[in-house]
Amino acid sequence: MNELQEKLHLSPTDFSAQVCMLRDFFSISEWHKDQHDVVADDFAATMAVVSHPDLIRQGILSYRDFIKENEIKVVENKPLTKGDSIFQRIIEPYKGNVLFVDFWEMSCGPCRGKMLSMRDEVEANKDKPVKYLYITDDTPEHCKSFLEPNNIKGEHIHITRAEWGYLQEKFQFTAIPFVVIFDKQGKRRENTTVEQLLNE
Repeated sequence: MNELQEKLHLSPTDFSAQVCMLRDFFSISEWHKDQHDVVADDFAATMAVVSHPDLIRQGILSYRDFIKENEIKVVENKPLTKGDSIFQRIIEPYKGNVLFVDFWEMSCGPCRGKMLSMRDEVEANKDKPVKYLYITDDTPEHCKSFLEPNNIKGEHIHITRAEWGYLQEKFQFTAIPFVVIFDKQGKRRENTTVEQLLNE
């Protein structure tokens, strides 16, 4: 701010000076993406001289977006867990589609009920870029008596008990049925529906 006052003769309360300070902060932050503490300190110092309400709001929103973007990158760069590897192997053949992933077991009445209630949706979307993946640790033979007579369509994926345990750890679930939905880019989406993701 002292430099702005000397070179451009702008006072600290000048709107243009405060815009320059914010632009300078976000420009420099691109060079310190991995130094979160440094960026946080710089942001605090910058906001200390910003007094215009609209600029304060815009600065906070922009900083929030900056943090979210870089947090995602940090998560994406973490080493894959065993559960990650198993799940990636399962969904690999269906990349580019919206994915409705349902974890279920034959001993679970609500699981079977949910699959029955989903039949119309699965049929209606059979020619759309969406795949319904039903994952269970039961054997194909054990499931056949329910799936075939009830015409349960979708992709039926049978995994081992050990793999089931790794996926439980990955998604942090204990109760079933447990559903996760992914968009076409492979990102997990919450509080949304298959139809909404197809419309996107």
